[in-house]
Amino acid sequence: MRLPVTLLLSVFCCLLSVSAVSANSLEVEPPKPKISKFQTRLLFDDSKEYNSRQVIVKFKKDASPEIRQEILESIRLKELDSVDRGDFILVSSPKGNDLASVAASLLNYQEIEYVEPNYRVEAAYTPSDPGYKKQWYLGRIQAPKAWDQTKGASNITVAIIDGGVQTSHPELKGKIVSPYNVVTGKPTLPADHHGTHVAGIIAASFNKAGTAGVAPNIKIMPINVFSGEYADTFDIASAVYYAADHQANVINMSLGSYYYSAVMKEAVAYARTKGAVVVAAAGNEDLNFNTYPAAFPNVIGVSALNKDNKITIFSNYGRYIDFAAPGINIYSTVAGGKYNTMDGTSMAAPQVSGVAALVLSKNPLLSPAEVESILKNSSVDLGSKGRDNYYGYGRIDAYRALQKTPSPVSVTAGKTFNMSGSSKTSISVTAKKGSTVSMYVQNSKGTTIKTLVKNKKSTGSKISASWDGKQDNGTFVGDGSYKVVAKATNGRETATKSAAIKVADKIKPVIKLGTSALYSPTAQGKLTISYELSEKAAVTATVYDKNNKAVKTLLKKTESKGKKSFTWDGKNAKNQRVSDGTYKLVMTSTDSYKNKGTNKQMSIVVDTKKPEGKVVLPAPIFKMDGKPQDGVKLTFKEKVTVTAAYVTNAKGTKVKKLATNKTFTAGTHTLKWDGKNDKGALQPEGKYGYLAEFKDAAGNKATIKSAGVDLQDWQQKPVVSAQPQAEYRNPGTAAFAYSLSKPGKVTIQLYQGNNVVKTVVKDTLKSADSHTFTWDGKGADGKLLEDGDYTFKITATNRYNPAVANSFDVKLKVALTRPEIKHPGIAEFYPGEVNPGEVLYELSEPATVLIDILDPSGESVGTLEKTADKGINTFQLNEFMKEGSSFSHDTYTYVVKAINSVKNEVTAKGQLTLKEAPEWLTGKQYSFTNNEADGKTALNLKIATTEDAAMQLYVYDAAAGERLETPGPVALNAGINDYSFERQSEENIYYVLELTDSLGNSYYYKIEKDSAENPGGEIVKKPDFRPVLKEEEQVHQ
Repeated sequence: MRLPVTLLLSVFCCLLSVSAVSANSLEVEPPKPKISKFQTRLLFDDSKEYNSRQVIVKFKKDASPEIRQEILESIRLKELDSVDRGDFILVSSPKGNDLASVAASLLNYQEIEYVEPNYRVEAAYTPSDPGYKKQWYLGRIQAPKAWDQTKGASNITVAIIDGGVQTSHPELKGKIVSPYNVVTGKPTLPADHHGTHVAGIIAASFNKAGTAGVAPNIKIMPINVFSGEYADTFDIASAVYYAADHQANVINMSLGSYYYSAVMKEAVAYARTKGAVVVAAAGNEDLNFNTYPAAFPNVIGVSALNKDNKITIFSNYGRYIDFAAPGINIYSTVAGGKYNTMDGTSMAAPQVSGVAALVLSKNPLLSPAEVESILKNSSVDLGSKGRDNYYGYGRIDAYRALQKTPSPVSVTAGKTFNMSGSSKTSISVTAKKGSTVSMYVQNSKGTTIKTLVKNKKSTGSKISASWDGKQDNGTFVGDGSYKVVAKATNGRETATKSAAIKVADKIKPVIKLGTSALYSPTAQGKLTISYELSEKAAVTATVYDKNNKAVKTLLKKTESKGKKSFTWDGKNAKNQRVSDGTYKLVMTSTDSYKNKGTNKQMSIVVDTKKPEGKVVLPAPIFKMDGKPQDGVKLTFKEKVTVTAAYVTNAKGTKVKKLATNKTFTAGTHTLKWDGKNDKGALQPEGKYGYLAEFKDAAGNKATIKSAGVDLQDWQQKPVVSAQPQAEYRNPGTAAFAYSLSKPGKVTIQLYQGNNVVKTVVKDTLKSADSHTFTWDGKGADGKLLEDGDYTFKITATNRYNPAVANSFDVKLKVALTRPEIKHPGIAEFYPGEVNPGEVLYELSEPATVLIDILDPSGESVGTLEKTADKGINTFQLNEFMKEGSSFSHDTYTYVVKAINSVKNEVTAKGQLTLKEAPEWLTGKQYSFTNNEADGKTALNLKIATTEDAAMQLYVYDAAAGERLETPGPVALNAGINDYSFERQSEENIYYVLELTDSLGNSYYYKIEKDSAENPGGEIVKKPDFRPVLKEEEQVHQ
């Protein structure tokens, strides 16, 4: 593995070797940078000192981050650091890789612009003997004479790219701005002797101790690029970018290398574009080799002189040398708060940087090229006449440089200005061409009071302005000292220049006052008189009568500038009210400089008489028809202001404002009204009036009122309101309600479809209120109307304008017919049976039937709804039975409700029981007779009913339970019916009697003949009797 050879990008701070050969014999050049992309061995040969595992790579601008990363990964390279400004990065290669091969691989990619080693820099210097005369170099470059012009400005900063600087050194305290350690990325710096020595040469303070810098009042920006004894070109380039981006005006680099670095060249070029002057040491090896960065374009290369103004035996030289400066026994600050001497071009370069800083302190608007031109034109020529390779343009000279430095801005103004109000003083400013210029006036407190020129581009010629003594707020300044300040900026730095000017106030005070006023003491109380004073002055105000006799002095005091006012109560000096008439107000003014202003006068007319007016109605009736109409005529004898004109109702309440603060001339004027109030709503009919409140020019007030006017509403419809639906279900007279929003004539007609059935009300005037009308259910023919749908049309017309009408329809349902239910009242009920009971009933018309079964406590057992036809219908108790339920009581109530098509309803109620007989069955008796002749026995029945019914008799074998005989059915008529049935006498039989009403409801009775001793009697129910009939023989089930 090849070990890296140390390349001394030296800090050139000591005499390392001396050679006596001439400059011409050493015209040796290092390798040029324009090497073919693929001749990487020339860049990475063993004679050069660089980091053996690091490479600097410059990508083309269009290479994306993803492509860059792919390229690095393909060669197993790792990115260590980057400088965004230059699109170059620092990468590391795996240990053992040949960097020339790595570079060649990279250059195969078209996205790579170039590759170069990361050269190393060694910091090396040797302190000289301490016996040399201290700081002899300051006098040699005429720094003390230069300090009479400027010691530097605190807005100028020199960046020192070097080893660290002891920022706490007594000579450097308070001078540090934006310190940066490129190696660590932090602001903390190591205290390096070399860097501290360079800093002291440039900017050591005037503090009556230690040393003095070339530019003691400027700021320094220390940037460390060294790690131990070495720095590399990547870090140096990063430092240059940092200095440029942090507004360094000058960059000093007491370091260099014989090997070209594209990275460093780009960084230096960037700093130049940011306006920085770049200075670098030539080197200390007595060689005619290009030393970088000193040899880069636009970098000032500096060689070193001895006390005899000769090139030192160690200083490098060549075509890139621009200036020479002392480089032997240079006494300056070192780390530890101490001082020492050092030799080398490293000490010469900061002297040039310090002089450049002085030039920029005097004129911060200069470009780097202009600074270099001044240094060239002011340097002391040494060696061959003109520029040469040893001294460049000559020895740097601070005093001569400042003499050659133009002022960035100058201002010319008169020392005094007699301000009269119309006079102006001329002021001019001259600034560097291309700069942006502003000029303004400041008072003694430094406050800007007037802007004369703002952001104007300078052509290098004089910019003229004038000032009349006014401030930006339009007021004149007072006596005193002021300062005209001119400011020029190039966008990076700003330069100012000022000139004193003394202002003498010769302006007479001016009063601005109105010419006349009309005043009523009774109406206004006090008259307020406003005026404006141009400046502070003693003011008087006196009222005079028509005979020019003073009535009263209203004002006598010193007032400040601005708008003011005072009052007069209309009284004289004796506190008596003055009489009506014309008066004169006279005002005087005298300022503090005894300048008297012109007297001002105002005419005041005192008038306390009330204005007169009258009101006339065009007509006694106001017909409100939706259009504005002439409401009232107002007549005035003089010009007045109607503060308010109103319409009032009968109670005097103001309902509409017709005019507000409106001026009327003498004469008659008409006010119109549309009948609406202030909310835009039409007013109800009634009595109204007009009221006008007005005042004259003096403020005297009066009020006039009109007689009453009747408002007739010809516009609004009487709005009818009522319930939209109504019913007529009961014969007789029915009342129906409606209301009107306003009075109107009412007509009410009953319609069936489009036909008028009856006119109930005709053309009757009704008030705005609630009303009723009645109807007896009859049509125009006097007959009751049939059930059906009808409509009441209620029409109300405007009582003044019949064409304006409003109608409302009330939908009427006539429903007089009610359904009828004929039902048994009592139906038989047999608990425990599958069908415990059945009820047959008759409807007079089809209806919806609701059936409810109630137990003895009135609780509902179940309900049923069904549609039933006209005639006989039926329901059975098993329809109400739920699974697992039964009828456990011996009596239940049925309720049948029938609702017909017009929603009329009727309810019938009866009982399901065995305890009672139906009402139509009024009597039922039986008896037995024996006929001994033929051995037969006769059953005799007597049945009494109130209506026709049917009867059926059955004979049963009591032992076998079989029916023995069924005689034919018998019709029963209302009344008493006798019936006899005879058969052969038999023992152990019984009879079943079935009685059926006209609806078909059956009732069963058991008649037993147990013995001959049973003569008969009333037929009664037997609780345990259950009639059982063969299905084919049953009359009903």
